[in-house]
Amino acid sequence: MRITKIERQKNNASRRSVFMDGEYAFGVSLDSLVRLSLYEGRELSKTESELLQQSARDDDAKRSAMHYLSRRPRTEKEITDYLAKKKFDEQTTRRALAALNDLHLLDDSEFTRMFCRDKIQRKPVGERILRSALLRKGVSKEIINTVMPEFFSHDAERELALHAGKKQYTKLLRSRSHLEKMQLKNRLFNFLLRRGFGFDTAQYVLRQLLADKESQRDLR
Repeated sequence: MRITKIERQKNNASRRSVFMDGEYAFGVSLDSLVRLSLYEGRELSKTESELLQQSARDDDAKRSAMHYLSRRPRTEKEITDYLAKKKFDEQTTRRALAALNDLHLLDDSEFTRMFCRDKIQRKPVGERILRSALLRKGVSKEIINTVMPEFFSHDAERELALHAGKKQYTKLLRSRSHLEKMQLKNRLFNFLLRRGFGFDTAQYVLRQLLADKESQRDLR
């Protein structure tokens, strides 16, 4: 088998189409073209051709994954799903993931830490919501159970819930609805539950707010 032509792809100037014995064989990036020493006239055995095509696919999968990662951190499952959509087979995907792990570009534990920090800083939420979001992203329960205590100790979650509750409490008092005491308590309680805080934590926040003298006066 012989490489008879290498030409630039019409829709992607950074890729080349490789033709063998006059027929299209595979596409390859410019970097892979150089790395694999592909040039017109090169003679290849069938085995060499198959290995080169697989190496080119591996390069493409790794490049696609790194491009996807450049937008924001991802979990291994997110990368796996992305490469599947790009029509890479399972073996190629596994090799791409291994390459990214070797480069220390994939770390579900560190992703979990960054995810928790970002979500908590943007909007205080409870452990339940973050746990569900991480599970959807494919983070294992083991990693979640290991990392979560760093952010959700008993006191830390109460502090987050109290911060969120105070903001919502002020918002409700400023509304035009003039809520009755029980209505206000129910709305605050349900708000905290929707934010992912536990039943006991929500009750604690209500007690703290109602214990404040200003709050007691407003709720009468």
